Amino acid sequence: IAAMLRHDDAAHAALRKEMKQLKCSFLGLAGVTLLLFVGTVVASYFAFEASKDTATNPETGVMMAYGSPVSVNTNELEVPLAALPFLPVDVVEHVKSLKFLGPVNDGGDGTGEEGSSEGYVFRYHRSVAAIDVADSARLVVTTTVGDSLVWPSADGNEGEITVTLADGTSW
Repeated sequence: IAAMLRHDDAAHAALRKEMKQLKCSFLGLAGVTLLLFVGTVVASYFAFEASKDTATNPETGVMMAYGSPVSVNTNELEVPLAALPFLPVDVVEHVKSLKFLGPVNDGGDGTGEEGSSEGYVFRYHRSVAAIDVADSARLVVTTTVGDSLVWPSADGNEGEITVTLADGTSW
């Protein structure tokens, strides 16, 4: 019986040692989990506090911090050219490029199928050199290659834009 009791005492000691190791491991993992949770809460708090310092201008959509614009994203809009005189000045000054369609300038007769780019229209992609707006009533866009787009058209028709290319071609 004494040998059995010694064997039971040894097994009991080994079991106690194993339980102590498991308890330490569990407490360590609980501590790491608590540390991660506290870190997440603190980071969220500071992000919330930082967001209080910024505001978005409702007219232009520009985010401002302490009265200065903050670059957070690149927003690109496609608007009709005739809409530029009616947009806020802050928007018009950021127009960098434009694209427009025109008649074929390669001597063709322009009789291609409608909707196809061959023989029907020519696509122009230009960088903007200047945009002049007069009291929401007149628009003149000059490109870096010398083209000009004028609204209303030269004959005063408000429904048309006069395009004059640098080579003198006009429509």
